[in-house]
Amino acid sequence: ENTSTTAHSKKKSHSKTNTYSGFPNLTSNSRDIGTARSVKHNLYVLTLYVTQDKDPITPEEKLYYRESLCIAKDWFVETAALYGIDFKLGRYNVRNQNGGEFHIDDSYDIDKMEPRTIAKMYYGQNYLSRIRELAQEAGYNDYIFVVCCKNNCNICRAYKCDESRSNCSEYLEGCIINLNTKSELPTVIAHEILHTLCAWDLYVSEERDYNVYKGAGAKYKDRLRNSIMTNTNRNINSAEMDDLTAYLVGLTDTKYGWFDIIAENGGY
Repeated sequence: ENTSTTAHSKKKSHSKTNTYSGFPNLTSNSRDIGTARSVKHNLYVLTLYVTQDKDPITPEEKLYYRESLCIAKDWFVETAALYGIDFKLGRYNVRNQNGGEFHIDDSYDIDKMEPRTIAKMYYGQNYLSRIRELAQEAGYNDYIFVVCCKNNCNICRAYKCDESRSNCSEYLEGCIINLNTKSELPTVIAHEILHTLCAWDLYVSEERDYNVYKGAGAKYKDRLRNSIMTNTNRNINSAEMDDLTAYLVGLTDTKYGWFDIIAENGGY
């Protein structure tokens, strides 16, 4: 199972939060907030391995994550090229004497922590300046912070700045990638990164209380069936970019009327 933020609870919430609340406005303004804007801007992914004694990350799992991120990167580049966009996704693993790991006490529940909170724990008060510096040194103006971890919950999450914030450029966007996920890791990584770029969840399961296909949205099920935002259990090679997600993340400016119907009937 895979969700993007705390707003994706069993009870659907439309409230404004500091994380991705699910219903960004269907405007270009929604794409250009936070530290990760649209796919029209190249993106730098900074990863920190956060480990705990109760379930440490192994070298093999680190390698699996790096390989999965590389596969996700290739999917992004190839998908963007279909829309005539030369998209670059840079990757940086935090380097330190502990093999890029940041050890935190078992008392912390990583699943309930935002990436920016962990970034502050690791880098200190000036965490945003340090991460921005690393990205700019590599030639990127847009960046996200990924916490790669393991915990009892198998959920991965993305944190996207909300338009209600007064200074969106100071909100560090990012993801919690849980290596215990039951989903396909390359697909999960791409799915969560898309959330930071403004994509919605478009799950097809009838069991989900925030099912996108309730009501009027059901008629668009076939258009979205193979989307990477509907299912993270599929191999990334069979995951597609749907029209709605392409619009939300800035691959295209083509907007269809049914986008609003999806939003009104459960699209996240």
